[in-house]
Amino acid sequence: MAFWHELGNKRAVLLVQLAPDHAPDDDRVRYFLSLLPSWLRVALEFRHPSWHHEDVFAMLEHHQGPTRVSPSRPGAQHLK
Repeated sequence: MAFWHELGNKRAVLLVQLAPDHAPDDDRVRYFLSLLPSWLRVALEFRHPSWHHEDVFAMLEHHQGPTRVSPSRPGAQHLK
């Protein structure tokens, strides 16, 4: 991720947008999040409606680090 540091003060958040047909896969998301460096700010956007479940958000709340979750559902909260 050396390229990310080259952006300097222009870097903000890495957006990871899941395909609309990407159904939930908790193990895959946990694995992906485990690969991210702790200093990297990430926003995940879930576009398949089946992701919009409290169990999914509870799993993401337990993830350590500065990850932000940006669910595409009305009234959703951003998690820290």
